[in-house]
Amino acid sequence: MKKSTRFFIFLLILLSVIVAGYGYINFLTTERLPQLIGERVDVEAVEIDLWGRKVIFKSPSFQKDSISDQPDLKIRATAKSIAIENFSFVDLLLSKEIDVAQLTVDSTNIHLILPDSLGTGGKREINLFVREIFNRIRVEEFNFDCANLDIVKGTELDTILKVRGFGLMTRDIVIDTATVHHVFPLDFGWSHIRAASFEMKAGDMYTLSGERLLIADTSVKVHNVQVASIYDRDEFMRRLPHEKVQIGLEIGEIVANDLIWTLEDGLGIKSTRTSIKNASLKVYKDKRPPPQPLRVKPLLASLIRNIPFDIYLDTLTLSKSYIEYEQFPVLFPRSGKVFFDDLYASIYNLTNDSSRLRENPELIADIQCMFMSEGELQTQIKMNLMSDKDAFSVSGRLGELPVTYVNQVMTPLVGVTAEGKVEYMAFDFNGDNYASKGTLTSEYSDLKITIYDDGRDKEWFKSMFGNLILRNNNHEDDKLSYKEGEIYFVRYQNKGFFNLLWNSIRTGIMDIVVPFYKNPDSTRSANDVKYKVED
Repeated sequence: MKKSTRFFIFLLILLSVIVAGYGYINFLTTERLPQLIGERVDVEAVEIDLWGRKVIFKSPSFQKDSISDQPDLKIRATAKSIAIENFSFVDLLLSKEIDVAQLTVDSTNIHLILPDSLGTGGKREINLFVREIFNRIRVEEFNFDCANLDIVKGTELDTILKVRGFGLMTRDIVIDTATVHHVFPLDFGWSHIRAASFEMKAGDMYTLSGERLLIADTSVKVHNVQVASIYDRDEFMRRLPHEKVQIGLEIGEIVANDLIWTLEDGLGIKSTRTSIKNASLKVYKDKRPPPQPLRVKPLLASLIRNIPFDIYLDTLTLSKSYIEYEQFPVLFPRSGKVFFDDLYASIYNLTNDSSRLRENPELIADIQCMFMSEGELQTQIKMNLMSDKDAFSVSGRLGELPVTYVNQVMTPLVGVTAEGKVEYMAFDFNGDNYASKGTLTSEYSDLKITIYDDGRDKEWFKSMFGNLILRNNNHEDDKLSYKEGEIYFVRYQNKGFFNLLWNSIRTGIMDIVVPFYKNPDSTRSANDVKYKVED
């Protein structure tokens, strides 16, 4: 064969290969590759790196305005790019599915509008949207970089969840392709999650937010966590028809180690050690409006058992924290406030896991703090989480402080103002759903009292008579008076655990401070339940 003929045949074959290669690349670009990320995802362009075995989908977008049984469901998503790396183009040509070493979605913006009620069709649509890009890809590692997420609800477009700077790196991905039971159809053997900030709606009156969230394998860290009222105090009080309670919570840092959470049979959270730093809890209660309709409130042990998800925290610690309670009573013309600062606490065996509770039913909380920045307070609370009566015990000791520091809470709430100095106060009592019983002891000096009637006018005779008795009990010079008071309080069934603690200690304080004090519960049986109708 002549050289010219062979050269012509070679050129013809080369041209055919080029044409076939161009046709194959065109087929990949326009049809085969876009199918990998689903038929409902549109892309502006596809870039192919044959030698690097990499494909980049430029400006992908997804939009769904409604479905037949969920007309108010809207999904919009855009991204800078979707990159698929390290896969076989031969497998792509011959197989409907391919194995991919890494899939990365860059700079995603997702906007989801949910209807007031999400039906099966809506759940299925979200499920399909989430797994759309995994339609024909088996991914070894999946990355979300710099994503923003907004979820709103209803025609008023109330924001339910807002996440900024979300990042997700995962391996060992399992895709649920058989059911829409879980709205989010992906599970990961290993994951690394981060977010610059998040904010979500918590009920109708509050928001939950945080910054610098990091979830790495089994550890979680988040900063600047806040539970805040949507409305200021006046507007908050205006919106509630009954007795008002407004809370504000700020936490500098939360760290959870060995954290395991599951969604298989509902949400479950387990952690060997969780620490909370620089927490500040403020509670404001306005009792001037009518109280809520009478109903039995469960105590703390029942609330823990009835947490709507499985929880087990072996050790929970709080450090450098602050708790404030402010109450505006019905009769007295100003609010009373009590606070605990520089608070450290260790809580052990916080769980509602029945199998664990059968082995160890006792929750223990060891607390150390400053009372009103003046008196050192040490307290231990023990609760039997398996007790049908929610049995508990409380013991503690309050160190030296001027009595006047407690007047701003004592005077509005119990109508007694005291002067003098408390050297120490110790309390020890047991309680349950029905009553508490124990003792409160104190050493004091130079104690004087002023007693007010229900209209908060001074009762001079009682005050003078009480101070005469106290003066006889007060020791001269450096000697101290010692007195033991009885704690006995029949619980208000429509009040909670901390109301029971406060009233238990209050009965012991009144028994010491007011010489002619007669406990109204002294003749009442613990089985003779009572309710707080008016404050």
